[in-house]
Amino acid sequence: SKGGGTLMIPRQAVATTKKFHWDNRLPWEEKESTLCVVGHSHAQHLIFGFLLIGLAHKVVAADAKYPRDVTIEFLEKHYKEYKCTKFLIGLGQWPAAYKDGAPYLFQRWKDENHRIFENAKKLREKLKSTGKEGGEPKIQIYMRSIHYRPIGQWVAACNMDETANKDLPTRPKPGPVEWTSTTVIRAYNDILKEIVAEEEEEENNDDLVKYIDTSFVTFPLWDSSFDWNHLAPEISISEATYIANKVFPS
Repeated sequence: SKGGGTLMIPRQAVATTKKFHWDNRLPWEEKESTLCVVGHSHAQHLIFGFLLIGLAHKVVAADAKYPRDVTIEFLEKHYKEYKCTKFLIGLGQWPAAYKDGAPYLFQRWKDENHRIFENAKKLREKLKSTGKEGGEPKIQIYMRSIHYRPIGQWVAACNMDETANKDLPTRPKPGPVEWTSTTVIRAYNDILKEIVAEEEEEENNDDLVKYIDTSFVTFPLWDSSFDWNHLAPEISISEATYIANKVFPS
């Protein structure tokens, strides 16, 4: 949409139609695996990248803002209704902001993301007990690195008094208005990498969760965002290409 700078992909079309075209690209093909891209506006921009590279697998936009949104019910709904077997999750922008009270401290960030793994395990067990996951592709979780944001007005601003810029919210002192700075996002990514590595060492992991680090693609141009928030389309295309080769290696 113009003005706000957010590219809105028609979620229902992406999720349901087999004949959704973009710039004369091939329609989605019926593959054994469907990719659910979990997130909010950054996920929508990534889906745009998948569209532009002509990814044949069907892609579903699964709207979520916080790790706590990815419940067992959330995963099961997208598995049953949209045939999602692969979930690409990136949920760091809202937790690091003041959209829902105080930003996530690192321990809360770790705990809520780890709970996603536990929910996926429980769903796997539920599907096995009902015979739903027998010969079908297993549910897999891919945690992608969180995107860095340029140091814009909200990221650089400190809490201020009543005479300050009214466009910026007054927050509990002391501290920045938002915590989506490079330092915090890097720490969030380090934690994601750590908990995924721990999960991969579990005997019953069975390829349940993997970490996809796209920082080498996104970080060199982290401050090139056209709206001081989302990646430029060229970067989304490169990131989508790398992720597609990780998620669909064949």
